[in-house]
Amino acid sequence: MSVVVRHLAVSGWRHVVDQGWNPVEVAPADQAVAVTTVVAACRGTGGFGDSLSAAGLARHLTATDGRRSRVWACHADGVAVGVAGLLTVRARAHDRWSIPFLVVAPDVRGRGVGRALVRAALAHAAAEGAETVAIETLAAWPSATAFWDRVAHHLASRSE
Repeated sequence: MSVVVRHLAVSGWRHVVDQGWNPVEVAPADQAVAVTTVVAACRGTGGFGDSLSAAGLARHLTATDGRRSRVWACHADGVAVGVAGLLTVRARAHDRWSIPFLVVAPDVRGRGVGRALVRAALAHAAAEGAETVAIETLAAWPSATAFWDRVAHHLASRSE
């Protein structure tokens, strides 16, 4: 399984347009429900949706020694339609940040939900002092790879 790794420059986060979506940080007790709801919406749609595991994503939410996680969700009609996580790991007295998952329901893809969630995660990482945030995507997911390529290009061209 081939993985594409990117390091996004956090300084350009203000230039990511969110198209009116308002991501909210999800309380730790509600994170698993939000993730499960969006993953369920992706089932049966082909592509990467059928290979997602809510339990696998939930592992990223479990705070362990040196790890902190946060989750943001965008909602439509009171239901989560997109979720993203930000994982902070303490390594040798330095924090490292990554977005371990970004999942958007098929019926709202292409409408700015993913960008809004990325913007929220990058803004939080920037406030914590991050210069870059790591992203990993399976090469077998061309739509996800293309999304992250666009985000990386957008941030690189607007870094402050």
